[in-house]
Amino acid sequence: FFISNFSWLFVLLASSVGVASSGSLKLTLHQEVSVISTPIRLGDVTARIEGQIEPKQLKVLNELKLKPAPLPGRPAIELTARSVGVYLRIGRSGLESVGLSPDLISIEPSSKVLVGRKSHDAGGEELERFVLSQVKKELYGRFPAEYEVRVSRKVRKFVLPFGKTRYSLRPIPAAFLSGALSAYVDIFVDEGKKKSIVVPLEVEVTTHVLVAKQEINRYQPISVQMLSQEEQTFTSLRRVPLQLPEVAGSRSKTRINQGEYLLKKDVELTPKVLIGSEVPITVQLKGVVVRATGKALTDGHVGERVKVVNQASKKTLVGVVTESGEVAVSP
Repeated sequence: FFISNFSWLFVLLASSVGVASSGSLKLTLHQEVSVISTPIRLGDVTARIEGQIEPKQLKVLNELKLKPAPLPGRPAIELTARSVGVYLRIGRSGLESVGLSPDLISIEPSSKVLVGRKSHDAGGEELERFVLSQVKKELYGRFPAEYEVRVSRKVRKFVLPFGKTRYSLRPIPAAFLSGALSAYVDIFVDEGKKKSIVVPLEVEVTTHVLVAKQEINRYQPISVQMLSQEEQTFTSLRRVPLQLPEVAGSRSKTRINQGEYLLKKDVELTPKVLIGSEVPITVQLKGVVVRATGKALTDGHVGERVKVVNQASKKTLVGVVTESGEVAVSP
């Protein structure tokens, strides 16, 4: 059995004062114990102490570190009276600091204790439920759709130390939406990381996509009339599909063939000023606004700087695109 309350030992030894000679202590070891943490301490394996001892001495004696406890799930280890005596001598300075001498502490020579580690078998089902829930939650936050997540290979049972268990899912690759996924889970016991496990998954996503009803050229403005909306299920999707509210004011960044579904990466917001278009130019000089007409040499969104050619003076100017579509040039 395992003694976790050191005060109980003190009460026990108080009833046996005088059994050992004056100034000496006699330790009796358990036959078998299970410990929660590592390293093993003398108080873990001591069943009884005979002799006179003060509370602070008892605390130091019980806290004396022995050897590391076995890992969870591993066979128990044996401590003999001789090996415990070695650790008493190793801890001499700590014991002597409270008036104890290892030379006056005796242990029955033939006694020995079998020390195991408290642990529990962690079922794979609990871990799988956690992973499935967290993966769905993260993917839905990335792109709202209907996800089906399956474990492609069952997680085998594993052993954890005794304590409070917490799982933490590592980030999913940024471009992932569906397909084969290795979900990495870190397992913590009493907030200390103990194990990392890979859970293999298969993910499908079902969503509405916008399909081109006609060929769309590069930089061509896109309208709703060019597209049809269809529901599709994807078993390998790495890019976010374009959604209907994102069509307004957009143009194609690349050539899109008829029958292809559109991805967010395929389109961009149509610039306020388009290359080659005529644009009004405004220049403020000493409180007076001078207006002219120019030709845009580059595309430009609101707030961006663009180059324009003044059609009257043929000079190239640089200005900022405004909300009204003008190019404001600083003098």
